[in-house]
Amino acid sequence: MSRQRLLLAVVVLAVAAPAAQCAEGLFFDVLPTVINNRALVPLRPIAEWLGASVEQRDGKIVASKGPTIHVELTLGSTAARIANRDFVLEAPAQSIRGRVMVPLRFIAEGFGAWVDYKQRQITLTIAQENKQAVMVTPPDPRSHEGKMQTVLEQYYGLAPLPKPAGVQYPHVQLLLSKRYRQELEKAAGGAGLVEESWGGRGVKGIRVEKDYYDGRLTGWADLVVLYGDDKAERERLAFVKEATGWKVDGVQREKEQKPGPQE
Repeated sequence: MSRQRLLLAVVVLAVAAPAAQCAEGLFFDVLPTVINNRALVPLRPIAEWLGASVEQRDGKIVASKGPTIHVELTLGSTAARIANRDFVLEAPAQSIRGRVMVPLRFIAEGFGAWVDYKQRQITLTIAQENKQAVMVTPPDPRSHEGKMQTVLEQYYGLAPLPKPAGVQYPHVQLLLSKRYRQELEKAAGGAGLVEESWGGRGVKGIRVEKDYYDGRLTGWADLVVLYGDDKAERERLAFVKEATGWKVDGVQREKEQKPGPQE
């Protein structure tokens, strides 16, 4: 077995849970955020999951489904329209890291989806189409969960990484705990191979389904990851708080599968 394959085996053999089918469709290439106590999500992924198309018309962003359902939004404005009725948003549509972000409840309910909040869990349901997806509300970016989510985005390549001078392998240094980095480097035969193996098949999008912080400066996040080969995996990232911040302390992955029927 080559050194690179050995590294991958170390990660894959951490699997502990049985494989489960992934809810189809809803994956984010930029994670949702919270503004004015409202969850904002990337427009195009949520619109496509809802069965709508997105285009720009006369400076407005229009999401349409069928001949009668049209949702109109303007970047930076709280004014919106659904089927020619005017609404005022509590958080405006806005551009974040090159993605149009819109209030989740407004856009989902505008296309007939039921939005159910239970603590930090959100369930989106389109009963007539037998579609459902579960996600968690974005955490406050100043909280421990929010800082963990920033590391999670960087780990999957959905957010830019800082590039400090003099650090040879920034991914390894900035994202992995000391214990986990040493474990991978030992298995791979050196930090260079760990860095060389970074990224795998390329991540197209993720959906965080459950996260947790237990007060002992450790935590974890459960998520579904869609890779560039259109296969999805349920994954769990363990986190630990070190002096330099939150770090990934281990990864568990389930069997690969394409997004399939709803659970």
